[in-house]
Amino acid sequence: MTKEQYDALEQLRHIKKSFSIESFDYWINFSNASTWQFWVNIALLVFPLITLYICIDKSKAFHIGFFGFNIHIWFTYIDQFGVLHGLWQYHTK
Repeated sequence: MTKEQYDALEQLRHIKKSFSIESFDYWINFSNASTWQFWVNIALLVFPLITLYICIDKSKAFHIGFFGFNIHIWFTYIDQFGVLHGLWQYHTK
């Protein structure tokens, strides 16, 4: 690794570390467990899972789970791309 490449890599590492600290501070100040948005997000995660567990056709659980996991992965990649390239952002984390 050349000196120039090493310096560029160190600069990127420093920027990412600084961004991580700032993101955590933002979460502590505006998106922590004392906000109503946090609890709405938890409810939107837990209640559908409980409903799914109660209502799912047990014989097709593997197929439904695989389909759901596949969709989850695709939308995670799409969301990460959009956030990374500044196409959209979220005011709560």
